[in-house]
Amino acid sequence: MKILIVDDNSEKTQSIFSVIYQKYNDNEVKIDNVMTVHQAKEKLRNKDVLYDLMILDLNLPLNFGFEPDLDSTLRFIKEINDRDNIYNLPRVSVGLTAYDQLEVVARRQFQKCAWTIIKYSETEDSWKQTLSDILSYTETHNPISTVDVCIITALHDPEAVAFMEYVRWNWSRQTPLGNRLFGYKGSFIDREGYHRDVVLYSISEKGMIHTSIIATKLIQLFKPKLIVMSGICAGVRGQSRYGDIVIAQFSWNYNEGKLEGVNGTTRFHPSPLQSSIGRKLDQKLQFFINDNQDSINQINDEFSDKTKVNDSLKISKGAIATGSAVIGDEHTILEAYNSNKRLKGLDMEVAAFYTSCELADYNDLIFFAVKSVSDFGDDDKNDDYQSYASFTSAKVIEKFITEDHVFD
Repeated sequence: MKILIVDDNSEKTQSIFSVIYQKYNDNEVKIDNVMTVHQAKEKLRNKDVLYDLMILDLNLPLNFGFEPDLDSTLRFIKEINDRDNIYNLPRVSVGLTAYDQLEVVARRQFQKCAWTIIKYSETEDSWKQTLSDILSYTETHNPISTVDVCIITALHDPEAVAFMEYVRWNWSRQTPLGNRLFGYKGSFIDREGYHRDVVLYSISEKGMIHTSIIATKLIQLFKPKLIVMSGICAGVRGQSRYGDIVIAQFSWNYNEGKLEGVNGTTRFHPSPLQSSIGRKLDQKLQFFINDNQDSINQINDEFSDKTKVNDSLKISKGAIATGSAVIGDEHTILEAYNSNKRLKGLDMEVAAFYTSCELADYNDLIFFAVKSVSDFGDDDKNDDYQSYASFTSAKVIEKFITEDHVFD
């Protein structure tokens, strides 16, 4: 195995070496250690060497004599990914930092590249196990062959965070799931007493393009029996309340259509193609709603912030319309609602998720999305109810999968 360590902190570097040499002998691994961005670029320009793993500090100097700088590191990451005809990208790359603030700022750039960041600590050893897991994955390149369930969220926080906090499915630390994919593994016992494997992945960016790519990748990698999207949506004011749960029976892209010039003005003529869940699943979900509508408020006992709780939670099944922009304009929602009175919410992912699932290369894939109302897409839009809506979505998914769904 070939490993490139890019870090100017000698004590931290020695700690990384110790983790590696606990797993491998000198003849099993070759480690190059450089201290600056310039040195790292030189190593990656060598087309005769393909590194299996690059471990990267977030606060690197551009060259000797320069101060360590997060911006230099982020520019380096962007350059090597944008110019992969010049640089020989490692098979797996991870960041390693002790500083929370650096991690927050860098996370977006890392996620764009499908890389992950490990939180380093001089006093705690959890990062060592995570790095050891990544080393194991890099060596085998096939950590899981198939799983029973895939869970996808558009946002790590609060959607994935809420799912792991309130759905206790023995979640791992963040770990490699596949080529340039990092997520979480878990397991649970189904209604018939069987052990089921699950993976959870949060998409790096909102929107239809990233959703479609990631859903397709997960389906190809794991061949799940069931794949579900969990998260939040904008609701229709007057038709729903914060935290209300929407099971997407069907979805469409409300941006699809034709722009036409008429008498000096531009008019949009929608021409959406709908994607929907299977009929058999549709019936099962309706039975689930009927059985749980009166008791669903019981899940509120688990939510930590009681000031956000909706004591009259409602589960409904209907349409979620998907668009390419965050909605902060009540007119857009009303226009979509007036075009289809079965509309329950708007988001940026479900239509793409459903289309990707419909095009899966095997016919028995079961898929659906559960989104809960976190705002109404109007002038009052804010993030106050995102965590609560993420919670109610996650709990309904858990309840259906563990209590009602039968795995064939």
